[in-house]
Amino acid sequence: MIREMTPNDWERVIAISPSSGRCVYKGCVEVSIYIDEAYQGKGIGTALLEKLCEDTEKAGYWSLYSTIFSINKASIALHKKCGFREIGYREKIG
Repeated sequence: MIREMTPNDWERVIAISPSSGRCVYKGCVEVSIYIDEAYQGKGIGTALLEKLCEDTEKAGYWSLYSTIFSINKASIALHKKCGFREIGYREKIG
């Protein structure tokens, strides 16, 4: 059964985290989003990420970013659809 999501539900699937404790980075946050496979392809991720972008801008955040593994094509596509762009690659992690 699918029901309308409330703000309390959003905390379970999308979040922001500070990128640094330094005050000069207070407007920079990392975005994490998780959509269960059963709900992918239904526009939920797009709606959540677009709303998050609107709300964080109103709250004074000026830079949002995500760290996504290159094999996660769906997440990369979602973020690009919502205006994010690829800015680099990390190597030799783990």
